[in-house]
Amino acid sequence: MGNDRNFLKEFRKLEFLLVLPPDEDGNNITRELRRLGGIVKRVWPVPVPLPIQGEILICELVPDIAECTPWLPGDSPLTLILHVPRNEPVNFREIQNCAPHGLLHSPVTQISIATTILLARDQFRYEQRLRSRISKLDDNLRSMRSVEKAKAILMEAKNIDEEEAYRVLRRTAMKRRITLGKIATAIVDSYELLR
Repeated sequence: MGNDRNFLKEFRKLEFLLVLPPDEDGNNITRELRRLGGIVKRVWPVPVPLPIQGEILICELVPDIAECTPWLPGDSPLTLILHVPRNEPVNFREIQNCAPHGLLHSPVTQISIATTILLARDQFRYEQRLRSRISKLDDNLRSMRSVEKAKAILMEAKNIDEEEAYRVLRRTAMKRRITLGKIATAIVDSYELLR
C-alpha cells in the first residue's frame, strides 16, 4: 500500500505530452492521466519531429512514426509510450523501429495506464543507467589508450622502461592534481603537434 502511495505521489509531478487524436481513446487517456494527477499537454496532428517536452511522451502509433523521432532508437531523451489504436492493424516493424519503452492498447483503463507508465519509466531509467555506464567505460578506454601512448612517448623520449614511464605519468598527474588520463592526453596531443 505504501508503494502505491509513493507511485501516486510521483505520478502527480510527472509532465506528459500526448500526441493523440481528439477521439474517444485520446480523450479517455487524457482524462485518466488528469484524474491520476499528471500535468498534461496535448498536441495533434503528429508534429515532425516529435517534440521533446515533459517527461513522458505518449504518441499515437501512426505510419512512419519512427521518422518523426529526432533521436536514434534506444537513445530516447524521455519516456516514450506508443498508443495502439483500437481496430487498427498493428505494424510491428514500426514499433520495433521506434524502440518505445511501453505500449498502451485501447480500450484503456486507469490501471492499464498506470502500470504501462510505471513499467515504461522503469525501462527508461534502466536505459539511462546503461548509457551512463557505457559512456564511462568509453571514457576509461580512451584514457587507457592515451596512457599507453603517453608511456610509449616517454619511454622513447627519456630512454626509460615502461614502469618508470608510468611512474612519471602518475607523479606528474598527482603534482598537478589532474587525472592520469588528462596528463596522458596532454602528452599525446603535444607530441602529435610537434610531429
